[in-house]
Amino acid sequence: MIVVALIGMHLRLSVETSTGAQVVPMYPLLLSAALLSFRVGNELARRAGQLIVVLAVFLLIEPFVSFAPESASVVNLLSALQLLASVLSALIIIAVCRTLPRDGLRKLFFGFWVALMVLALLESVGLRDVFTSIRDALYFTSQRGIYSEAARDIVLYGKIRPTALASEPSYLADSYMSMIVAVFLLDPRRGQWSSWVRLGLMVAIGFAIAPSLKIVFYLLALGIWILWPRTPKRLALAGVALSTVFFVMFVTFEFSLGSVLTRFGLGETGSFFGRIAVAPQIGLEAVTNHPVLGYGVGNTDGLLPVIDEAWQSSGAYARFPWYQGLGPSELMSNGFWWQWAFLGVLGGALLWILLVKILAAMGVEHPLRSIVCAWVVWYSGFAFVDPASWFVLALFVVPVVTKTLDASTVPSGAPTGTVRGRTGRTVEPRVVGS
Repeated sequence: MIVVALIGMHLRLSVETSTGAQVVPMYPLLLSAALLSFRVGNELARRAGQLIVVLAVFLLIEPFVSFAPESASVVNLLSALQLLASVLSALIIIAVCRTLPRDGLRKLFFGFWVALMVLALLESVGLRDVFTSIRDALYFTSQRGIYSEAARDIVLYGKIRPTALASEPSYLADSYMSMIVAVFLLDPRRGQWSSWVRLGLMVAIGFAIAPSLKIVFYLLALGIWILWPRTPKRLALAGVALSTVFFVMFVTFEFSLGSVLTRFGLGETGSFFGRIAVAPQIGLEAVTNHPVLGYGVGNTDGLLPVIDEAWQSSGAYARFPWYQGLGPSELMSNGFWWQWAFLGVLGGALLWILLVKILAAMGVEHPLRSIVCAWVVWYSGFAFVDPASWFVLALFVVPVVTKTLDASTVPSGAPTGTVRGRTGRTVEPRVVGS
C-alpha cells in the first residue's frame, strides 16, 4: 500500500467531472491511505483523535465563516473535504511508516527512485512515443491536459524532459526528489561522507535525466531540516534572521523580476511566473483584504479577481497572452501562498497549531521543522488542498517517527531490534513517543 501511495503521488490520477472538477483527487494515494487506516486507525485515534476531530470541524466550517465573496458554497465545502482527506492521508502514512523498520523504508524509497530513473531514461533514449501513448491512455479523461511544451524545454534545458508516465515533468521531479530526501534522512550514516556522496550522486543523476528548478527547493528544505535550531532561543534568532533575509530577497526580486526572468531564460514561461513570481503579490493582497479567515478553503473563484489583477498589473498577460482566460489554479500554483489566501492569518495559525499538536502527539520530534520544510517545497508549485501537497509533509516527518530506542536505553549485548528484560524474555522496543 505504501508503494501504491507512491505511484498515486507520482501519477496524480483523479476522478473528475466533465468540467474538470475533482471528485476524488489522486485516488490511488487516497485509496491506499484508506486501506492503511485499518492498520493504524485505532492507534491514531488514541493518540490524537480529539485533536483530529477539532481539525475536521474547523476545516469544514471555515468556508462558511470567512465572509469572503463566494466563500459559502457547496463547491468550497467539497474542497474543504478534499483538504481534510489529504491531511488524514498524510497522518495515516506517517502512522504506518512509524511501525516499519527504517532500513526497509529506506530500501523501498531507494528502489522507487531507481524505477523512476530507469523509466525516465528509457523515455529519453528512444521510447518517447511508447511512453506518450501510455500517458495519453492514462489521462484521456483528465481535464488538466498533458504537458507538451517541447520548445520551452529545449530553450531552458536543451532537451525535451521525460515524465516517466506523469502528466508533467515537474511531477517527476517531485517524485524523485522526494525519494532522494527520504533516502538521505533515513540513512543510519547520515552526516558521514558516504551519505553526502550518495545524496550528490542521486541529485546529479536526477538532474541529468530530468532537470527541474524544483530540485533547488527540495535541497533548501533539506538544509533547513538538517540545520534546524534545537533550542527555543536559537529558533527565535534563526526566525528573525531568516525573516529579514527573505524580506530583502522578496523586495529585490519584485524590483528586478524582469531582469531575473530574462537572465535565466524564464521570460517565456508563465508557469514560473504563476508559481514563483506573482504568488507573493496575490497572497499578500488576499491577506490584506481578508486577514482573519482569508477567502475560505477552496474559494478559488472568489480569489480569481485578485489573481487576474496581479497578472494584469504586473504585465504578465502581455508577456504570456496565452494564459488569459485560464482558471485560478493554472494562474497560481504556489501551495505556500494558497494556504494563507484561503485561511488568512488567524485561520492559518489555527491550522498549524492543531497540526503541531497532532504531530507531537504522534511522537514527532520538532514538528514545526517538518512543516517549514513542507512550506519551502510548496513554494515550488503545489495546490495546498491536494494529497500530493500533504505527502510532502509526511516526507519530512517519517524520518523522525520511525526512530527506535536510543542506544543508551539498550542493554549491552542485546541483539539488534530487541531488548532483554530483567526476566530474560525478549521485549520489542517501542518507538520514541509511544
